[in-house]
Amino acid sequence: LERALRILPDSPAVADERLLLRRLQAELEQAQGRLDIALRLWESVDAEHQRRYGGRDLRSVETRHGWASALRAAGEQPRAALLLAQLPALDASRHPDTPDAAELLYNQARQKRDQGDYPAAERLAQESLRVNLKLYGERHAYTASAFNQLGTIAQARGEEARVLRSVDRDRRHGNAGGHLHDAEQRIHAVES
Repeated sequence: LERALRILPDSPAVADERLLLRRLQAELEQAQGRLDIALRLWESVDAEHQRRYGGRDLRSVETRHGWASALRAAGEQPRAALLLAQLPALDASRHPDTPDAAELLYNQARQKRDQGDYPAAERLAQESLRVNLKLYGERHAYTASAFNQLGTIAQARGEEARVLRSVDRDRRHGNAGGHLHDAEQRIHAVES
């Protein structure tokens, strides 16, 4: 990623690509446990997203979630909660039953889950699942992600039986994109 950033020209024509690479770099640093570097990158990338696209753009919302995730990993839950509380409410009804609506609903569900509002998170995740099933069917990665999100919400609520049902659904629906592995890890955590 660093090499790609060095060879890309610093011009408006590739500004979006440079910003995406910086975001990927923040994710990589976070995944490798280098939280101090990741936090600096996330903060910088978040500021640039806010400046370029505004707070309502999905790229900005995703970046804010990434930064909040790194803050939580670093033990800074209050700051993460504050960042998430600053996110605007996105209106999925403007694009009913479209890929944009499914993504908006998914992101809103994640935001509510991260804020601890599990009933609202579950309602939004169920609606995201409904739209994904309608658009993509049962054997698509987005549908599997929506199932996985419902399981994550149930786990956060301490409803282990619902987590197990979510994983079972993931298996039956050919959970693509590695989400089955995530769900299996949740089962092992619940069983321990």
